[in-house]
Amino acid sequence: MSIDLRNLQCFLAVCAAGSISKAAQAMYIAQPAMSMHIKGLEENLGLRLFERTAQGVRPTAAGLRLEKHALALLAQFDTALDDVRRMDATPSGPLNVGLPQSMAKLLTVPLVTGTLARWPQVRLQVAELSTGYIPQLLLQGQIDIGITFQKHDSSGLVHEPLADEALVLIAPPGRLVPRSGDAQVLPKVRFGTLARYPLILPAPEHGLRILLDRLSAAHRLQLVPVAEVNAIHQIIDLVAGGVGCSLLSYASVFQEIQSGKLSAAEITQPALSRPVYMVRRSTDTPSMAESSVCNLLRAIAAELIGNGSWPAQGMQELP
Repeated sequence: MSIDLRNLQCFLAVCAAGSISKAAQAMYIAQPAMSMHIKGLEENLGLRLFERTAQGVRPTAAGLRLEKHALALLAQFDTALDDVRRMDATPSGPLNVGLPQSMAKLLTVPLVTGTLARWPQVRLQVAELSTGYIPQLLLQGQIDIGITFQKHDSSGLVHEPLADEALVLIAPPGRLVPRSGDAQVLPKVRFGTLARYPLILPAPEHGLRILLDRLSAAHRLQLVPVAEVNAIHQIIDLVAGGVGCSLLSYASVFQEIQSGKLSAAEITQPALSRPVYMVRRSTDTPSMAESSVCNLLRAIAAELIGNGSWPAQGMQELP
């Protein structure tokens, strides 16, 4: 006799009822048939699953272990069926997306317009958040999808690499000039020389600052900022106004560099970049809306990288 879903359903019914006869009544089958299901399971496993008591039957240690697995298997099977049934369903309902400042600047417009055009029944909410808060908000269920620049150590989250984006040194207009004379080609600045610049950096708990401090320590370089500012748009305004320089993702300042509001340089030896992850809860089965918007985010990232609007490497380019 092979083990199938019906065997497991009968087994769980006996566990719940504490009696083979009561379980048979609950399942609308004859008691001998119920007994055969339990006997077949025990023969296949080579273990006793129940022991008799004055009140009926109760699971053995092996029975308790099987009960735990059987509940999970049947729940997963039900989830799989629901997922297939929803294939023809229209994505709908609320969906909350949390984006860091630089990603909000890049992704919000195509994400909102793309969602409205494809799935008008999805009630999309996009929040601009500090990266440090995004993992916790995901775990608390306050947002459904997040973008982060580092992996959180919680097993309750799934991180999908979306891109690897370059970081650049930014300065007031005209300060960093390409030697080639080609405005489209950034000049190069060695990482070891960054301490010479009056840097405006985020506070130590900021994700970008954590990355910079880690790299600085690894290369025995001390970066002492002249000011600490977390908001990207304020850093850009301060640098454009001649107050100092900074280190930001190329994507967050690409338009300002192209317009001449800022000058920038590529950092070498080593080159600076940071991974970009799309993050979701691992404990949830994604809704149609969540799966659809995740697919849209992947497509937007690929398009922006492909047309040069996002200076980064895409997932397919990562080693």
